[in-house]
Amino acid sequence: MFWTCQPVKKRKDTDKLTRTNAFAPCNRVLAIPELRDLLYSFFPSGLSTTATITTTANNINKNPKGASCMLVCRHWNSFFAPYLWSAISLTNQHHYDFARVIQEQGYRVRKFSCSKVDKSILTSLVQHCHSLEELDLGFGEKSFWMQYDFLEMIFINLAQTQQWHLKDWEKGCGRRGLRKVEITLNMLDFRPRMLWSLCQLPYLRDLTINANGSIGDEESLQYLEEITLYLLECCPRLESFTINYNALTIHRHPFEYRNWLKEKVETEATRGPATPQDALARCRHISPTAASRLSGWPSEKQGDYYERASAAQDSAQEKPKTWNLRRLVLYGFRPDTNVLPRIFSRCPRLEEIGIHLGWSVIEANTWTSLATHCPNLKVLNISGYSYQYREYDVLSIPELLAMFPRLETINAKDYPRQDFDLQSLDSSLITYGEKKDGEHQGHMLKSLFLVGHGSGSLTKVLDILSSRSFTHLQELKIEYAFSTPSPWLQAKAVTPNISTEGSLLDFSRPWDVVARTLVKLDLHGVQFPDKATTVKFFRRLQDFRSLRVLRASNHHLKDLISTTSLPTSPSPSLTTTPSDILLLPTVDYRFPHIQNLLIPQKWSEAHSVQDASDVLSLNDILFLLAAIPSLKTLSLAKNSISPETAAFVQGAFRQVCLDTNHEECLL
Repeated sequence: MFWTCQPVKKRKDTDKLTRTNAFAPCNRVLAIPELRDLLYSFFPSGLSTTATITTTANNINKNPKGASCMLVCRHWNSFFAPYLWSAISLTNQHHYDFARVIQEQGYRVRKFSCSKVDKSILTSLVQHCHSLEELDLGFGEKSFWMQYDFLEMIFINLAQTQQWHLKDWEKGCGRRGLRKVEITLNMLDFRPRMLWSLCQLPYLRDLTINANGSIGDEESLQYLEEITLYLLECCPRLESFTINYNALTIHRHPFEYRNWLKEKVETEATRGPATPQDALARCRHISPTAASRLSGWPSEKQGDYYERASAAQDSAQEKPKTWNLRRLVLYGFRPDTNVLPRIFSRCPRLEEIGIHLGWSVIEANTWTSLATHCPNLKVLNISGYSYQYREYDVLSIPELLAMFPRLETINAKDYPRQDFDLQSLDSSLITYGEKKDGEHQGHMLKSLFLVGHGSGSLTKVLDILSSRSFTHLQELKIEYAFSTPSPWLQAKAVTPNISTEGSLLDFSRPWDVVARTLVKLDLHGVQFPDKATTVKFFRRLQDFRSLRVLRASNHHLKDLISTTSLPTSPSPSLTTTPSDILLLPTVDYRFPHIQNLLIPQKWSEAHSVQDASDVLSLNDILFLLAAIPSLKTLSLAKNSISPETAAFVQGAFRQVCLDTNHEECLL
């Protein structure tokens, strides 16, 4: 099918049709795929957008670009409508236009989000939204009026309306159903067993639970553990499970009202199943064949409730007791020490795990259980409180890497162990290689990120770059931030030329192993003791042929520039043109393979006032362009370059993209 666009006719009422919303005619016929690719090139954010429904009548916020494209012709209108209404966000409970919009465009909605849901909203979703793939629901104060049977009915109907005929499903033509669900709840109003009704969604693969409020330390911990264990039991087909606990968001009520509210919620919850096995027994699907193929659960046609319950118990004994979980993220709470080993023992396919703010559960037996039951682990994200460093005896980073030889990414924040002995890692990898195939192939680690409080970041960087075990390392970031400004930052002192600390560093070890594979390097949080050490390090960095992205601080660049004699360039002014300076200076450094250079703000930006030493001059920019001939993108922090210098560089060196709004902290 081909589309042509007719020119927009001129009208006398120019107020209704201006040049800003008019479209020029196409000069040739475009195929649909070609047209879609062309539009994607004009819209970097993509065609899929979120329509926000607010309280004011007829006030629906949509992507202005997508909405304007619908005004071209009826063919464009029919093409852009699915993209425009693919996502809807209901921000307020007073939804005047919600019923009309859902009734007209509900069949196009694939993602729906609402911060405060009620029964009418859920009923409208069941009636009109038959193509949902993502669902974001927020259960507020009125959620305690909902019963388990009502939520179960909603999820049953959503599952039934999203299936093709059984014959098409058996042929593999069945479309994707509701696969991603995010639920935000108040622990005071919403009981955990209400979530067991999610087992009615056979296509559910990604589940996120945001638990807010607090019902006491022990009660909150038991609440979150019950959610984690029982939801994984009810939804064994989940591939990703995330739970976020925020105890600071507390909705305070009078004491008597809170007690009455808790009793009311518990009374309503008792009408549902007593155990996760009972919730599985209540599952209903379109046909027995589809039910058995999806999860082996009994369908509605297999008799009454008690017969289905017994059939579910028999099928549960026949099914493997493992879960299909591949990603697990626990944020904000510390489960009991025996909870994580129980989860790991049933997740042999686990590939990514994130444990945040929970050093009390990260013990030696926990890591042993994870290494034993989850051999395919590839991503490990861990973080904790800094004031809890000395309370727990945890493993060091080299010990963790030795325990997981297949790990590809490790991201540790505020890790308590400061020792970093890589000799034990080398010996353990040699032993592992001899046991496996008799050959030492190095560690499979590709990304290493260590961020925390402390010192000695440069020493760790040198140890990693000289290690013979990191044969696949591609990204490296070691940064130690300070909660208070360090003396070096407070005094704004100039880095000395030579220091005793710099003379003790070992630069004699080869860096050839890591130099062959390293692609991204973040040195923003690394402090060099003197200028001589800075020069040594960056001269060794010139041999990294695979390095494409470098993130450094302007302090590093100032030290390098101060050791190089450069001709002085005139400061750009309003009369300066890009043709005034065409030649780059001759420098002693050359990084021919770096393409992206990132210079963010200092870590002390929140504690100190930026002065003139933080601003890069024109000579500094010319030094960077001369030292990095293949540079494509130069990302600078705000106020790190004057507007005149930025305009001059953009005009004189059009091959380099200059971005002056760099705020990201990671590569």
